[in-house]
Amino acid sequence: MSRPVVVGVSLKMYFGHRQAREWFAEVAERVRGHRAVQDGDVLLFIIPTYLQIGPAVEAFTDTPVQIGAQDVATDDSGAFTGEVSAAELAEVGVVLAEIGHAERRRLFGETDAVVAAKAAAALRNGIRPGSIVIYGGSAGPGLLTELGDSVDGLFLGRFAHDPDALVRVLDEAAALAAAAPTPARLHPDSETAGDTRSLGAQLQSRGPDERTGA
Repeated sequence: MSRPVVVGVSLKMYFGHRQAREWFAEVAERVRGHRAVQDGDVLLFIIPTYLQIGPAVEAFTDTPVQIGAQDVATDDSGAFTGEVSAAELAEVGVVLAEIGHAERRRLFGETDAVVAAKAAAALRNGIRPGSIVIYGGSAGPGLLTELGDSVDGLFLGRFAHDPDALVRVLDEAAALAAAAPTPARLHPDSETAGDTRSLGAQLQSRGPDERTGA
């Protein structure tokens, strides 16, 4: 099987707690009936606020949806007021983290050194900052088909606040996954043919490049 087409959603700080819980419930219901997501041809991840992580993990517990965090601290514990450690995030069910986002760099002055320290903290606690290319920023239906195999998926922002719109992108991703040849067909003699590495080992923000600033 080829690597899945990735669709990610960052809620940033748009939803209040009740609105987020209602969105989780509605999206989870749609995902349970979406064959491509259930079969693993499309990998959906959702990154809520810290306070919304627990309800998100609970809402999607019986689905393949992965829950991420919008950031992690550079240290695992200590006197770091306002920070949230990767250790605690992993404990509550977070499996991936959005590290080095353009907004964190621009608004909070995060440097490459800080991003590297956060990535290391995530990795040592089993949270995956990884390294696929997903396109963010004004992403919606039709874009994934237009981009084709130049990217591994889409990173959605406010567009995905409408569950119907999110499902349209999932359908598009499913069609793209169905049309893609397997790695074995592309490289029959390659030692890496059939590689099915998980998203978590691959997801990475592009820093100041707004392509991942969904």
